[in-house]
Amino acid sequence: MKKFFFVFLITFCLVGKAWCFPTLTGRIVDEAQILSAQVEQQLKTLLQSEAQHQVVVVTLSDLEGKSIEEYGYQLGRHWGIGEKGNDNGVLLIIAPNERQARIEVGYGLEGVLTDALSSVILNDMSSALSENDYNQAVLIGTQQILNVIREEEFNTHPLDEIPTPLAIILACLILVLFIYVAMAPQNDRARRLRLILTIISFIPGRGGGFRGKGGSFGGGGSSRKF
Repeated sequence: MKKFFFVFLITFCLVGKAWCFPTLTGRIVDEAQILSAQVEQQLKTLLQSEAQHQVVVVTLSDLEGKSIEEYGYQLGRHWGIGEKGNDNGVLLIIAPNERQARIEVGYGLEGVLTDALSSVILNDMSSALSENDYNQAVLIGTQQILNVIREEEFNTHPLDEIPTPLAIILACLILVLFIYVAMAPQNDRARRLRLILTIISFIPGRGGGFRGKGGSFGGGGSSRKF
């Protein structure tokens, strides 16, 4: 049992290092530090006024050699942007070092904020992006995203609530770990339980004061180089 436990820990660490995501600290995550304090406040006011859907603006200092499409899809799932079952989350992503921008759309909004509309919004941002005016570009993109999703009726997708294979595997592993704690001698249980709770705290979607609500993404949206 101990051998299995340590193999699991090593595997967990290796998987965790495959992706290095910024922490979800709020509706604006300016990792690349390209937005002014004034614009961040404007964005916060805009995004907090949208209660039905979760829209997050994120700037990235590094795509880690991955495509912005792959990174955006994985980031949205990791943070769990949007509500579980409704999957009504949107990410506006700017990667200034790679000169790329993307709108990542949750499953539930793909029929509203379509790939074509996402492309139009990015095109409207392109002039400001090419001039490195990230403040103006993000304000334009955010406002247009909100305009689109507010004017359309939202339809839920019950099938999205089906657990993914990864979720099933994680649930089984956590169950095994708790059985491992239960089988431990009385004086070792508390120590082992604390260790397991620490591990669980690193499961995707649990970080940050502002949290996603379990939304899922399927790669919808559009990307643009600038």
